Parts: sequence; C-alpha cells; structure tokens
Amino acid sequence: MAMIAEYFQDLALDRRRGCFSLVLKGLLWLLSLLYWLIIAVVSRIRSVRPVSVSSKVISVGNITWGGTGKTPLVELLGKMLVEDGRKVAVLTRGYGRSSAACKAAHCRDASTMGDEPYMLSRKFRDIPVIVNSDRAAAALEAQRANKADTLILDDGFQQWGLRKDLEIVTIDAMNPFGNGYLIPRGILREPLRALRRADVFVLTNVDAPADMLALKARLAAIQPAGLIVTARHTPAGLYMLSDPSKECGLERLSAQTAALVCAIGNPRSFRRTVESAKAVVAAEFVFTDHHRYSRADIEFVAQACRRQNIGAIITTEKDAAKIAPLAAGVEGPDILVLRVRLEIIENEEQFSRRLRGIYSA
Repeated sequence: MAMIAEYFQDLALDRRRGCFSLVLKGLLWLLSLLYWLIIAVVSRIRSVRPVSVSSKVISVGNITWGGTGKTPLVELLGKMLVEDGRKVAVLTRGYGRSSAACKAAHCRDASTMGDEPYMLSRKFRDIPVIVNSDRAAAALEAQRANKADTLILDDGFQQWGLRKDLEIVTIDAMNPFGNGYLIPRGILREPLRALRRADVFVLTNVDAPADMLALKARLAAIQPAGLIVTARHTPAGLYMLSDPSKECGLERLSAQTAALVCAIGNPRSFRRTVESAKAVVAAEFVFTDHHRYSRADIEFVAQACRRQNIGAIITTEKDAAKIAPLAAGVEGPDILVLRVRLEIIENEEQFSRRLRGIYSA
C-alpha cells in the first residue's frame, strides 16, 4: 500500500516518465477536474453562512498537499499568544487517528489523537488540543469547556464554514505549487486564486535554493494586501527516544554518522535541518506521511544501521510517539529525537503586529 501511495505521489510531482505513466497522468487530470468541481460546490455552500464564534479564530493552513511547516507555526503562535496572556485552544482534525471520536478523557496517544495533535499536546501545557473533524463544533466546545478567547485552527485554509479573524497560509519555498495541477494530478488543494483569502503568507525552507523574488512577486500579484513572511526550520534540541528527559545536546550530532527515519510530508526539510547540525547522513528510511510503524519496520531499520556501522538513528518528534512503543528491546544504535522550531527571519515585527492587531479590530 505504501508503494502505491508513493507511486501516485511521484506522478503528482511529475517524477515518473514513460507511456504507462503518461496514460495515468491523463486519467488523474480528468479526476482533478472532478475534484475541482466538488471543491467549488462545497466551498460555495459552506461559505454562504459561516459559523461565527466570540473567540478570535486564527487559521494556519496551506494550499498544497504535503508538509509546509504548519505544525511548527501552530506551536510558535500558541507560545506567543500564551505569553500575551491569551486563553488559547488548538482545533485539529487529527489526521490518521484510529478513533472516530476523540474526547480529552481517552485521547492519550498518537493512535487516538493523530500523530501531529499528540505531539502538540505534549508540547503545550497550557493549551488544550481539541481533535474533531467538525471544526465549528470544536470551536464551540473550546469556548464552553476551556473558556478560550483564541482558537488556532490547524490545517484550516479549506475550512470554509467557520469565520476567521486571520488567515495564514504556509508555503514551501522549494516547491510552492508543484506542477500547478489540482489533486490528484498535482498537489494543489485549491486553485491558486484561492490565495486571495490569505492575510499572511509564511514561506518556509527559505534557507534552501529557491527563486524567492519570483515567488514573492507571484504571491503579491494574487493577493497584494498579503503580508509575506519568511522562515526556516532550525534544530532546537535533542533527546533520547527511550528517555525523553535525557537531553543529549546538539553537539552530539557534530560529525556523527546517522540514519534518518521519518514519515512526514517534507522529508527533504528534515534532512537539511539535521545536516545544519553538522551530522553526516549515511542512510534515510522515508515512509509515507502519517505511516503507522510496525515492529518489523523498526527492526529492519536497526539491522540496516548495524550492517553499515551507523552511529545513531535520528527521527522527528512527530514520529517519536509512534516509534517509542515499538523500539523497546530492539538492538541497534541509539534513537535520538530532534526538536525543531520555526524561526522567522524576515518581517517578524510586521507579523507580530498583524497577529496582535486582530484583538483591536
């Protein structure tokens, strides 16, 4: 199943060539027309009478399928607003979770919450993470049960049924719009004109080679009033998977031969972040986004690392929650978890003003 998903992802990114792939691309293009029609109808219906709540609603989303840095931005926003004395709640769908419903009483692991919401819940001590595919219902719950005055809508750009006070769109500067086609022929979740709804664009992975001037000009042409912010992912810490309280120090990675294990939307960004800490990446084990690891997966990785004399295995915080229960007793290199933070490097002050300005509106 993972191989099939990877194949279709390669088709969407135009990585596959040949007659068979060409025929499939044609079929996917036809499906993308149907997808466009469905999106046009659903967005129009839900936008007619969006639900309004008394709390301020900040949406963090994207226009493409795949990782663009939404979750680190949600973490950054949460910390900024809590420092301002705001009562914040995060609303998320909880993609990949096994349970249809998720109440706080029993949502205690990655399988019931979803890997990203669980990771956020472990990071946030003062911010409840509410998992519900019905964001309007989640918003009302956050107001009633948590007395939240600010709601951060994770992956909220395509949530047309809830009125928002600030619409933030994250964009991967290395691959902003893919091949320009809608899902499933490409990676666009909506036509580019949908970016007219955005108030702020946060460009991530700007430390990698990319034509930033052309991208900024294109965004400015679509939404002239949109604030353009640039950001990058930087290493923030390192700890042992077997004992999260055991900090290793980023110097542990310097000149360390390492294998990367991840199941995230943008594994290239993870590799660049690891290499920025001076680690030597000797192998990569990349699974599809939100992959549910098995014991066999972890044993395979450990055996491969032993054969290659690799000194450490490095994974993400998102993956750590799923790997930890499976790794006990597996012989191999230490498994280290890299904490990553989003660092705004351009227009930080303007971003802060735009964020805090919603409370005076």
